[in-house]
Amino acid sequence: MGARKKGIKNLYSYGIREGVIQAIMSPLVSSLIIVVLVLIIGFGGIRVTSGSMTAGELVAFFIYLFQIIMPITQIVVFITQFQKTIGATEKIVSILELDEEKLTEGREVHQAEGPLVLDSVEFGYSFDEITLKDINIVAEKGKVTAIVGPSGSGKTTLFSLIEQFYPPINGRILLGSEEISSFSLKSWRKMLGYVSQDSPIYSGTILDNITYGLSENVTQDQVEEAAKNGLCP
Repeated sequence: MGARKKGIKNLYSYGIREGVIQAIMSPLVSSLIIVVLVLIIGFGGIRVTSGSMTAGELVAFFIYLFQIIMPITQIVVFITQFQKTIGATEKIVSILELDEEKLTEGREVHQAEGPLVLDSVEFGYSFDEITLKDINIVAEKGKVTAIVGPSGSGKTTLFSLIEQFYPPINGRILLGSEEISSFSLKSWRKMLGYVSQDSPIYSGTILDNITYGLSENVTQDQVEEAAKNGLCP
């Protein structure tokens, strides 16, 4: 968590620095361009009046000037975007280099038997800073258990542990008397339902969106019922 906070702070400082530079440079560059254009128009007007330059030559000069200015401006924008792209590409490459999850290893679990228990669970994104400390929860089968807390208190991290996106540093997460790590990820995650705060629409058909993440055994009747009730089949 400490490394993540440091990265966020660095990103924030870079964003502030970029905003300050743009706030200073954009008006400055625009003012300089206006001053240069006024000087060129004034000087060119004098030259045209004296007969040493024709009006057509002055217009041609302006056309050439703008043809030079526009590519230079685009190069500056390109350099900024290129640096951002490098950072994004490095992050994507690091994600692609991660080991794939072994979805089918472990025994199958078909239905919840017993409560979901978090026994002295501790977790941190780094060993320097523990996010969750000594968490003990018993969610009884057939009852509603709510996890409530302010933003940043670790609710999302807690559910990420239940979904087995991360293993706890200490403690155990059990379904009944069995540790959830003994179940195959595929069968375990089939038992979990997740309702996001947002409602994203993915590229594809309405059918693809309704059946996203589900097995191929979903029937047309289930899809139509889910569309009518606003529920996943």
